[in-house]
Amino acid sequence: MDSKLSNRLEVLLNAFREQRPQDLKRLGNEFIGQAAQNNDSPLARLSVIAYSLYKMLSKDHFLRSPQWGTISQKIETALLDAKTALEKNNRAAFDESLELAIKSISGLDRDLSNFAKNIYENAKIKQA
Repeated sequence: MDSKLSNRLEVLLNAFREQRPQDLKRLGNEFIGQAAQNNDSPLARLSVIAYSLYKMLSKDHFLRSPQWGTISQKIETALLDAKTALEKNNRAAFDESLELAIKSISGLDRDLSNFAKNIYENAKIKQA
């Protein structure tokens, strides 16, 4: 098991559950710096997810949407599944779970993009 990655994912999950956007932004920035330094692509993906979630939690129209509860639960479940996969040393399931989180983020963004376009894609660029 990659305990460092699992711990980072746990911190990200807690910040998302508790709706702390500034912590998610800080985590995204920390993770991308560490990912670049260590050539760690899974951590880079977590960085982009953290930054995307920061952007979403910073936008009232996302939080007020009737879809928010369902989508945020899907994101949380996908991240929990990713953490479980890491603990079981199952990298394929980890990658699949992260992809589900990304699809949920992208889907909500597509449906509610009144003010923000392609949050996940923009976060990839920002975190690059």
